[in-house]
Amino acid sequence: MRKSILVLLLTLGWAVAQAQTTIYLVRHAEKAKSRSRDPQLTEAGKARAQVLKKLLKKEKIAAVYSTKTTRTMDTGRPVAKANNLEVQNYNPRDQEFLAEVLRKHKGKTTLVVGHSNTVPALLNRLLQEDRYKNMDEKVYDNLVKITQRKNGKIDVAHIKFGQVSPPTFPKNKASKKPYKALDADVKTIDGFIKALYDVISGPKGQQRNWKRFMSLMRKNARMQAISTRPNGKQVMTTMTPEGYITRSGPYLVGNGFFETEIGRRVERFGNVAHVFSTYESRNTKNGKVFMRGINSIQLSYEKGRWWLVSILWNNETKDTPIPEKYLKKK
Repeated sequence: MRKSILVLLLTLGWAVAQAQTTIYLVRHAEKAKSRSRDPQLTEAGKARAQVLKKLLKKEKIAAVYSTKTTRTMDTGRPVAKANNLEVQNYNPRDQEFLAEVLRKHKGKTTLVVGHSNTVPALLNRLLQEDRYKNMDEKVYDNLVKITQRKNGKIDVAHIKFGQVSPPTFPKNKASKKPYKALDADVKTIDGFIKALYDVISGPKGQQRNWKRFMSLMRKNARMQAISTRPNGKQVMTTMTPEGYITRSGPYLVGNGFFETEIGRRVERFGNVAHVFSTYESRNTKNGKVFMRGINSIQLSYEKGRWWLVSILWNNETKDTPIPEKYLKKK
């Protein structure tokens, strides 16, 4: 998986300059019991909105987002007014909304107000995990602080504020179970290679599903890259899958990265397979190709599925163009 990533990281000293970005995500405050589909805040709800304003007083809020309901807008409005802002509306069904906020307001702090069902859903989508289930209707006191570090990693913290509610954000029981590899990813070579490319690809700001990535790896798997520096010197880099995540993960998230297979040759004997997979790399799904190369992938078939034993990749250069025979799927 040779992303220019390796080349860039090796030549630029592994540096990815990003400012820390923060989103405060909260459910609207207490709402009135009403037959109306758009109830207002109760007096307790209005008081909680003021507590939220005081809590975020020292933060320089760059934007306040709310769904288009009275209760959410009135929850966010005190914070917006304190920062000379207008409340902006968003579509809670837009599952990429939080990722878009991180991109749009990089290095800044924002507030997003939602509902008992949309707040957990947005969080799960951003984290690419089924971590949270819908909040109890009686819960109003949980403020979620989402922080994207300079290296692209996202941290989530829960802050209680105002009058105490019952315990909130109970985790799904399923989230405690180890990630189970998908049959579609590991039962066939074709599915395996597709998963390998798919799991590292995604738009700027979108976290990769590293649990899925690790589910493809055999114990003690190795990832290696042969890269050519500007002076023409070739360098071999060896890492574990965890090391790849640490080194390349921030680049993938911070810049956007899509790697597509454009050629393949497979050799198999018994439980051993060797895949020569030719790729091309882009920063956006349909953007300009900035890199091509070949992944040399070794797989083993054990316990009814395929595992990645090792992968060695090399980028195409002016002096070493990819031969035509490796640009076809065979």
